Amino acid sequence: WSSDVCSSDLVARQKAKERELPIRYFVQDAAELTLPKQRFDLCTCLFDSMNYILDPTRFQMALQRVFEHLVPRGLFIFDMNSEYALINNFFDQENLLMDEPLKYDWRSTYVPSLRICKVDMDFEYTSPEGDITEFQETHLQYAYRTEEVKEMLKIGRAHV
Repeated sequence: WSSDVCSSDLVARQKAKERELPIRYFVQDAAELTLPKQRFDLCTCLFDSMNYILDPTRFQMALQRVFEHLVPRGLFIFDMNSEYALINNFFDQENLLMDEPLKYDWRSTYVPSLRICKVDMDFEYTSPEGDITEFQETHLQYAYRTEEVKEMLKIGRAHV
């Protein structure tokens, strides 16, 4: 359990409380995942979150930690951006429509020697009252190759 709780986690907790759903939340670094005596049939990791693990050693550790929390024959479902997608700027996108409250423009730059994709994100939010807030984010993703991921999955599974 981490005391560093993100705002989306707080929103999720509030919604679950309002609906009286008995959901337990854990916020941890995937490479250090520890849920004592917890085993699951299914673990998911979506929105190319695994690409945000920039160090292949920590990526391998994250896989190992997930596998340790799966029941025998349990599933780990995750998605990733491929190196091909990052090289070819598939991350670039925009929504600049005038009638949308959230406008954004994302531009990516891939550095082949580092296998890192940097995505500069510009946002503009117009509140219902008409107030405009602009903010930026920078995201970094590592381009894991399919064969590397397959090998790490085999190794991670073998150590459980």
